[in-house]
Amino acid sequence: MAGAIDVLRVKLKPARFPGMSPLMAAIVGYILGEAYTKPEIGEIMVGEGDNLVYIRRSGAVGFDDIQSLEDLKLGLEREIKELDRQISERRRAAALARSLAEKLEAQKAIRELEEARKKKRHDFFQSQGAIDADRGTLIADMEKQLQESHVTQQVFIFRWSSL
Repeated sequence: MAGAIDVLRVKLKPARFPGMSPLMAAIVGYILGEAYTKPEIGEIMVGEGDNLVYIRRSGAVGFDDIQSLEDLKLGLEREIKELDRQISERRRAAALARSLAEKLEAQKAIRELEEARKKKRHDFFQSQGAIDADRGTLIADMEKQLQESHVTQQVFIFRWSSL
């Protein structure tokens, strides 16, 4: 398993995807346990029913960034489509390969790309499941913050009289 994660760390490195936003790089880093951005993400939670993603940066006290879940999904879909494109290119190259060694090498490359794609989907949905599990906690914490209680308490009593 560690070998697969290492492969993903190389294949999903933001430098390989010039169109990857810094936020998506931070999310990929969070999922893979890497620090691709400064500051890195410390926690991700998804709000219930509002399709918003709450992001807390490492060292921050509260959630300091809110993103649309749809935007994040679109970024992931773009990355998966890029992997699909690379797989298609490799398949075409494999079909044109003349020697058995070239075909074997092309098939190995295709297999690695397919594994990376499968792992990327799996990790994202696994992380999404963990985020969904924490949803209730986030909502409860937010409700506590929104509830204000007013307490009146006597601290001092001043009495005076005029002479």
